[in-house]
Amino acid sequence: ALTSAVHPDGKLGYVQKVGDQPGTAGYESTNVYGVGAFLLAGSELYQLIKK
Repeated sequence: ALTSAVHPDGKLGYVQKVGDQPGTAGYESTNVYGVGAFLLAGSELYQLIKK
């Protein structure tokens, strides 16, 4: 599920823009801070399945 958001060129999609309220985000929506959240989610999943 996580990898379906990664574009062929390595960009991460479905990243919501910075704002004071929820907004829409699609496959083409990307931002640099999304990569950090993606890596954190991946490392937490790794820790979960490692147990």
